[in-house]
Amino acid sequence: MQDFASIRVTIVSARYGGIYEPGLWLAFPSNPDQLPAEWDVDDLTAARY
Repeated sequence: MQDFASIRVTIVSARYGGIYEPGLWLAFPSNPDQLPAEWDVDDLTAARY
């Protein structure tokens, strides 16, 4: 059995309130400081990707 206390998850509010995302909240399997700096960039910057 896995020890779920050792699993790190960062939960953030969805940028568009769930319109484009699968829900109102997003979960990343990492610590907050491990998220890419651009995970929530503005629309113009994201369009360049």
